[in-house]
Amino acid sequence: MPKDVFGRDYQFLEEIAQGQRAQANVLGQDRVLTITLVQQLLKTIEEKPEIVSLIGRLVPQTVVSTNGQGTGLDSAAAILGALINNGGGATPALAGPSTKK
Repeated sequence: MPKDVFGRDYQFLEEIAQGQRAQANVLGQDRVLTITLVQQLLKTIEEKPEIVSLIGRLVPQTVVSTNGQGTGLDSAAAILGALINNGGGATPALAGPSTKK
């Protein structure tokens, strides 16, 4: 029986591909992609849990809402104020709420 470079039978791989096509036909390709991405993300987090600590660096810590009434400078001033209050850096997401008022 022919095998791929990893030593797996081609028939086995064909059966997997048929199952994946059937899954995509039932759920839709976009849903299958989403499921696959979530599975890969969870697997990566399981293998390297330190990745979770990086999320606080990737997600903005300041949200400014002016309800359409601001000039744009309001947003910049709010972000600058948050940086000054936090000593020039964002509060880590896992540190909990700020005690400053």
